[in-house]
Order: sequence, then C-alpha cells, then structure tokens
Amino acid sequence: MEAVIFVVKAMAGAVLSESAKEAYGSVRDYVKEKLGLGQAVELLEDKPNGDTEQKLLAERLAAVNALEHPEFREKVDILVAALQEVTDAPKPAKILIEDIKAGEATFRRMTAEGSGSVIVKGVESDCLTVEDLISKS
Repeated sequence: MEAVIFVVKAMAGAVLSESAKEAYGSVRDYVKEKLGLGQAVELLEDKPNGDTEQKLLAERLAAVNALEHPEFREKVDILVAALQEVTDAPKPAKILIEDIKAGEATFRRMTAEGSGSVIVKGVESDCLTVEDLISKS
C-alpha cells in the first residue's frame, strides 16, 4: 500500500517539469482508462491536497492491484524518475526572520542563493546585530 500512496501523492502533486507532466499524464490516463478509476482521479485533481481524495484513490488502486500491472509499474517508474529530477534541482533559498522579541539578537553569515531572498521583519530587540546577511542570484 505504501507504493500506492506514493503514486497518489505524486498525482496530487507539485510543480512539475515538462517530463514529469508528461509522465503524470501517462499515469493518469492509464488509471482512468485501463483501471477504470476516472472518478477517483478527477476528485483528486479537483482537491489535490484532500486527505479523503488521496485515500480514496490509494484504496481503489490497491483494490485493483494496480502495482501488479507491468504497464502501470513502468509508467510509475518513469514518473518517479521525472519527479526525482525535480527534487534534485536546486531550490531557491529563502530566509525569513520575523516576529522575534529579544533583549539581544544577532544574525550572522546567512546566505540565500538562486532566486532566494532574505526577509527580516517584526524583530524587536534592545540590541540587534546583523552581519553578513546575503541574497545572491
């Protein structure tokens, strides 16, 4: 069941690369057309973060033994590889420092790279030190 849940999370998911979008479409189409679970897929796509929708599709995939279908497994493997590419890509770093109340506060040597940003707001301190706080692109 754990593998099925991973598939559902991927289908519910994320910002996808072009190859991941194609792989997702292939898995989605297979689940809808070959496994007959179109309604469960549509419910998930309407509410991708819904626990009920994710659980419903996971249960239905398990009920039809989806992971025992070689063609489905192949499509899922391609989707997993495409998602791994997205996971391995550098993420923009964001440093957010907010709502701190302190007698003395020091922030040193923090760097956000890529399209990252450094945001400091709502800091109340009798003695505030900020050194080497960098945002690089």
